[in-house]
Amino acid sequence: MPNEVKPVSYWSAASLALGIAIATGFGRFAYALILPQMRLDLGWNYALAGLPNTWNAVGNFAGALIALFALRKTEPRWVFITGLLLTSSSLLLTGVSPNIEIIGLMRFLAGLGGSAAFASGGALVAKLFESHPKRSGTAIAIYFGGGGFGIALSSLTVPLLDSYLGASGWPYSWFVLGALALASSLAPIAVALRIRIKNHTGVLETFSLNSSWPTLASYSLYGGGYIVYLTFAFAWMRENHVSVLGSSFVWVVLGVASMLSPRIWRYPMTHWYPSNVLALSALVTSVAGVLPLTSPSYAVVALSALLFGGSFYMAPASVTAFTRKHFAPTTWAPIITIMTVLFSSFQAVSPLLAGIVADMYGLELGFILGSAVLLLSGLIALNQRKLDDYAAPHPIKG
Repeated sequence: MPNEVKPVSYWSAASLALGIAIATGFGRFAYALILPQMRLDLGWNYALAGLPNTWNAVGNFAGALIALFALRKTEPRWVFITGLLLTSSSLLLTGVSPNIEIIGLMRFLAGLGGSAAFASGGALVAKLFESHPKRSGTAIAIYFGGGGFGIALSSLTVPLLDSYLGASGWPYSWFVLGALALASSLAPIAVALRIRIKNHTGVLETFSLNSSWPTLASYSLYGGGYIVYLTFAFAWMRENHVSVLGSSFVWVVLGVASMLSPRIWRYPMTHWYPSNVLALSALVTSVAGVLPLTSPSYAVVALSALLFGGSFYMAPASVTAFTRKHFAPTTWAPIITIMTVLFSSFQAVSPLLAGIVADMYGLELGFILGSAVLLLSGLIALNQRKLDDYAAPHPIKG
């Protein structure tokens, strides 16, 4: 009799998605919410304001490299769990000192842990739905859309807390974020412990990414383009006299749109070739990134957040789907980690460069450059030719 396929619920993917909420929603993007108060209290210019997020991206780069080697020695679930706990702990400690070196170190550690969890978690959700290929695209989208929950939750707490406590109260926002991250880590850790990805030969299966260069190049540029908006957009709103409540609402719109993106992108994720999904994600976020510059209208700013939030997580979702479609399961984690290394290398440079440009020519030019990089990313992704699907080898009957 054929082996019965065990049912798997989307709730498992949603539980793992809390890992993305911690790794990116809290660990990476919530910095934008606290930045205006930190700038006021610490007297930072935009270059200094971008520096902690550059360290966060350097941590992402280092974490991806460490994860790449760790995955040769251990299972993805242990890398995922370690990353979540490191990110949560570093968030809790970011508010202990106003010293930029200490803040930078904590941002580095948050990036290191977040990157390890981000890359290995994608392999976990792909493995979870390995026997359900028609549902895997939606499951992967749910997983990456989990970052929207982190964005929305932090948007509902951090700005209001900062408004109540004043500029000097920013350390308490980090304490709250750390506590939320630790509480949110329980469910994804419980699910991860049940997922085993074991290479029974003891040696990783070989793979080549030569034919995948447009996807790799596009995803790398995407990392450099999207982070500009998510680092400085909240500060731009506050400097353009959008109220705390109004700015928070826009960020909640961005987060909720991210949470709904699996539903919005369900058809493309299920029926389109993954690189085409990557291209459209880059093009939509490119337009969204410059939309606020066309009009000071609050409705236009909210529309920008809606478009950006509803699209930007589809880039990592699409490259995970691309990896799952064309490569052996034992190579998913290392390939996704390699892509994360490339993504993080570009992401590391952008906040600092955008901050320098903003100090010299205004924040608007920084947004324009970020959107131009996203546009280039989308155009390159369109050059990815379709590859043959991975076919699992059949056992030889003796």
